[in-house]
Amino acid sequence: MSFAALLAVAATLLPLAGPDEGPSEEPTPERVAALVASLSAPSRSERALAERALIALGPAAADLLPAPDSPAAPTGAAARAALERVRTALAAPPSLSAGPSRLPISELPRGSLHDQLAAIADRTGNALDLSALPKGTLSAAGPDLSAVAGPDGTATFWEALNALAPGRFAVGRVTEAGLALLPPAKDAAPAATADGVLRVEIGPVAVRPRFGADGNLWRVPVRLIAEPRLHPLTARPIDGGLTATAGGERLAPFSPAASREAQFVDGATAFAVDFLPPADAPAAAAPAALTVGGAYETTFIPGRRTFAFPANAAGESQTADGATMRLESVTTSPVDAAIAAAVLYDADGGGPAFESYQTWRYEVAVRLHTTDGATLEPTAPPRVVAEGAAAVAVRASFDLPPGAAVDRVEIAAPAAPVTAAVRFEDLTAPVAPR
Repeated sequence: MSFAALLAVAATLLPLAGPDEGPSEEPTPERVAALVASLSAPSRSERALAERALIALGPAAADLLPAPDSPAAPTGAAARAALERVRTALAAPPSLSAGPSRLPISELPRGSLHDQLAAIADRTGNALDLSALPKGTLSAAGPDLSAVAGPDGTATFWEALNALAPGRFAVGRVTEAGLALLPPAKDAAPAATADGVLRVEIGPVAVRPRFGADGNLWRVPVRLIAEPRLHPLTARPIDGGLTATAGGERLAPFSPAASREAQFVDGATAFAVDFLPPADAPAAAAPAALTVGGAYETTFIPGRRTFAFPANAAGESQTADGATMRLESVTTSPVDAAIAAAVLYDADGGGPAFESYQTWRYEVAVRLHTTDGATLEPTAPPRVVAEGAAAVAVRASFDLPPGAAVDRVEIAAPAAPVTAAVRFEDLTAPVAPR
């Protein structure tokens, strides 16, 4: 399939709705029953509008649909297939949250640090790996977090975690087990703050010789760490990136890292920016009362979206979280099956300069569910057979057990990338011991 053909399907993806069938109408048993009956109407347009109207009623209509073996269920094969498509669409999970995870502080336990961390992980979906922390640390009483709550009584994941961290643990990297928490650093710990989905760490600041010239530079390390539930891609400086001030004087950045894109690895990105000390600072002076601020534009994937299609739904599409999945074909034989699908994104935004930014589009997973309840994995990872700036087409092959038949196809793809600004100011940076 050519890329032009892949993009041509986009024109067919917007759902249609009749003039009386907006999503705001409350689903009632009578309304749902009438629309289900219309799935068997002699007019094709009436059947199509009834199917879309049922989906537009939203998840609350799912419990009002007749069971497949109910007398109220349609008898025709086409109507039964349409009802299954409706059931699949209404069972789709809610939209992914592109913003920071929030949790009601009053619901957190007042017990041990372990209990507080477990509650934060449970309520935000951010897995925490506590295996490196001593048992004594975890069993100690946790602090009161009521001061962290905002006017609505909630705090973000990072606000709550940062309030627990000082002197108790340090934040490590994001692993398969989640965010690793480590014993606190023995040397000067970085200053930390949070904005949205990111934790910002600054310092400790180090003094380094300026190569080829007299005097020193003040090096300010920066680390940005994303919520574990996210897939961060890049951070780009905006409005000057990192800024530093000493004694009320704004320092001039010396390092090109102040204006360079940074790529995330294991949920974090780290870089350093060198600043020129004030003109009147002694040659070997260490930074004193150095305050740091910054503004960055971060791009991340809020999560993965799973789409489920009946086996007979080739040519159908579903849209959620900025991504549209189109099931192109389901081809079966007595011994194998092949699935072709396309993922189209509302917008890619151009992305950063480096090519590896685009690899998130390839992370598409395909599974088959058979009529006897088995779940099949592909014989090899799905192959990318066509791609563009905001689309990718994949194929996957499966071995079918003897006598097995495909019941439905499940395809998981990253949600559309989200870009958000991260800002902080007046963060006092510690100085590295010399």
